[in-house]
Amino acid sequence: MKIPNWTWTQISNSFTLLLSAVFCIGAAKGNTLELPRNNEQPITIETAEVDVAGQQRYRILTNHYHIIAPCAETGKLAAEKLEHLFRVWQLLAADQLAAPPARRNRHQVVIFRDKQEYERNLFRIEPAIAQTNGFYSAPRKTTYFYLPLQEKVLFHEGTHQIISEHFFPDKVPVFRNNFWAVEGIAIFMEALRIEEESYKVGDILADKLFAARVQFERNFNLPIRRLTAMSAVNVQSSRQIREIYRKSATLVHWLMFAEEGRYRQHLFELLRQAYAGTATSQTLSELTGLSYEELDKKYVEFLQTIPDCFVP
Repeated sequence: MKIPNWTWTQISNSFTLLLSAVFCIGAAKGNTLELPRNNEQPITIETAEVDVAGQQRYRILTNHYHIIAPCAETGKLAAEKLEHLFRVWQLLAADQLAAPPARRNRHQVVIFRDKQEYERNLFRIEPAIAQTNGFYSAPRKTTYFYLPLQEKVLFHEGTHQIISEHFFPDKVPVFRNNFWAVEGIAIFMEALRIEEESYKVGDILADKLFAARVQFERNFNLPIRRLTAMSAVNVQSSRQIREIYRKSATLVHWLMFAEEGRYRQHLFELLRQAYAGTATSQTLSELTGLSYEELDKKYVEFLQTIPDCFVP
């Protein structure tokens, strides 16, 4: 084998890249929760053909889900992933949010054949359905998807459903403030990784984090004080909705991991109060014991620590 004649510059550059890779891996590990999969309840799946409005569909029943799907295999795949998501939430936040009800109906999920069928069936209950890739209806207590399934969409909408129904089964939440936390935690869960012996949560969310940093450097500066005062209507009608969602995801990530998880319990308590309807625009400041100016300063410092190796 011929050994290339590298210059000292090439060697130096390669060494720098190696150090950068090691640093990036270390940074990612510092921003990831690893939850063990030992002693977990086996997933049971029952499948049956059913007739839905004259069309053949499949009913998939699992420990916690009732899924209607156009294909049995697709339904079972969605069922397994959603059951894993449910288990993650049991491990992650059951103590912080609320005691789950002793008895509970299965979570309802409907999967459509394609986006056209999805839009045709849901337009009346959600006029903006064409702009979505999945949809959770709190009044109907049902999550809707279409083929081909996207894992991150399953985890995003599934998170909305679990928090709303499992932890607050008797309420249809009205978010008059702090809607950022509701969407931020769902985006945070999009990066869930299901591994053989563990679940990994918060795997740096590279694209969302880097996008938030870039937006900040380009003077998208929405103070946390203003963000916490925004209702669901305020956020969803904003022309800057994408930037708000990116900031929300990054802020959730920071609260989950900053200072060795110091603010994690405050985030969960804020979510509990947001869903219960008792949160105010001051709740996050009150829970953390920091003014919004102090929170802004810490958040900006966090953005500046994101390594450039997380460029999407």
